[in-house]
Amino acid sequence: MTLARIEARFKNLAETQRTALVGFLTTGDPSVEDSYQCAKALLEAGVDVLELGVPFSDPTADGPVIAAASYRAIQNGGSLKAALDVARRLRADFDAPIVLFTYYNPIVAFGEQALPGALVDAGVDAVLVVDLPPEEAPLLRQGLRERDLGVVPLLTPTSGSVREQAVLADARG
Repeated sequence: MTLARIEARFKNLAETQRTALVGFLTTGDPSVEDSYQCAKALLEAGVDVLELGVPFSDPTADGPVIAAASYRAIQNGGSLKAALDVARRLRADFDAPIVLFTYYNPIVAFGEQALPGALVDAGVDAVLVVDLPPEEAPLLRQGLRERDLGVVPLLTPTSGSVREQAVLADARG
């Protein structure tokens, strides 16, 4: 499904004039199993999109709450692999879009070329890499596109129009 699942969800939201409710949690905080149970509860409660955060030891783009959750999660088995395992378990019972929220370093450690296939196998629809500019990681981006996976880019309040165009040209999902 991948991008089709995200596109269908946002089409439905537009048709019903609803704003998306996106739930986020850091995988592994307080434990990987608790993360699964919390994500399951979010989906049962009706979140439109679920973001599964991959804990990272240097979460410079996050505020103190998510950074603290990331540090705890690492101590409790949270990782990119754990997030994929949680997504796989959730996908068996839920059809809501799942977005993997991560930094680039865990992707490099996992393997850039291995990640797109692992995302598809786990039922993940898109990836949001907070510290990956659109000019970087062409092999990763190619692999994501080939598997019809979304790439959710970020813009800053100070991004100029030229930068916005470059970032949005790479956006999928």
